[in-house]
Amino acid sequence: MEVAKLKQQFKNLHEAHRQLMGEELCGMRVEDLQTLENKLTISLQGIRMKKGSLMHQQNINLYKKSICSYM
Repeated sequence: MEVAKLKQQFKNLHEAHRQLMGEELCGMRVEDLQTLENKLTISLQGIRMKKGSLMHQQNINLYKKSICSYM
């Protein structure tokens, strides 16, 4: 029973992954496509925030290195 459950979970995750990659969207309803788009938008916002934070931290580190090199 556990194997069947894991196989189903794998199938569901694989399908969700394909949809996130823009594959096999033909059978989806408009509402499902809108939900998928919203999830992708939220994910992209999180990625951009993380990227901005990392870039800010790198700028701080470079600034500190430049100050130390003058001393």
